[in-house]
Amino acid sequence: NLQLIDVDSPSDGNTYVVWLRNTATEEVVNIGDIVIDATGRGILIYTDPEERMLPSLYNNIVITEELTPDVDVPEGKIVYQGQVPIELTQALSEIFVSSVDGFNDRGLLAGILAEASTGQNHAGLAAGARNVGSMKTHAEHTLNIINGTNEDYDGNGSPQNPGRGVGIFFFLDKIDNLLLEVVQRDDASVYVQQNAEFIFVCTTNVRDWANRINELELQMIAAESVEAAMDDAAESEKLALAMTAGVDINENGRIDAFEGECGIDQIPAFGIQVANIDIVKDE
Repeated sequence: NLQLIDVDSPSDGNTYVVWLRNTATEEVVNIGDIVIDATGRGILIYTDPEERMLPSLYNNIVITEELTPDVDVPEGKIVYQGQVPIELTQALSEIFVSSVDGFNDRGLLAGILAEASTGQNHAGLAAGARNVGSMKTHAEHTLNIINGTNEDYDGNGSPQNPGRGVGIFFFLDKIDNLLLEVVQRDDASVYVQQNAEFIFVCTTNVRDWANRINELELQMIAAESVEAAMDDAAESEKLALAMTAGVDINENGRIDAFEGECGIDQIPAFGIQVANIDIVKDE
């Protein structure tokens, strides 16, 4: 969704054509021409026919003056453009599309969601257990899934992890480190830094909730009865859900990038936002 405000009209006989460009590979794609009205405004909406995540592929928007919009590569003068660091594009690709650290070559977000969803399931099983043995078994499962460990937490001599053995902290660290490398760059604008902070808020929330679940599940393992662990079990189950779905703390009908609100499910929306590009006149 491209919006132009207070821009000049193209020269007589020319058309503004908009391009997406990857500054590392020089790959470009023509996403169409844009008409500027009398107030200097224009809007262009483009949907990739292959349904690819465009911010993970292109970091530069270029607007050129062309004699015809039907050109495969830019031929005319660059009039307006804007870009974000190519490292941001690469980070978004690893987070949302594909990473060697993901499951089955999927993105890091898919990995953390898989582990968190499995952990949520076992936290619910622990909370709904009818006897101490069952509660301790599923509490151990929850701990090992979240932490990516294979510890014998309940002391029965048989450690178990029904997850994938990686845990959620691994993926949180990977996501945070990728974005930290971007925002610490000299060419990272204030807007990139501010929008990346929205993702950092979500990953911090998930990390805090996971740490609290660890405390609660350990207390459940140490409990002598299901009744003694009821409050801990209920809170742990609630937090396990929050890790994925988030929590509408201020009850405004949506989950925002606030402390204690957004979780894993909200990261894609803020991931798109961090890739927003400000377009300026080319000097």
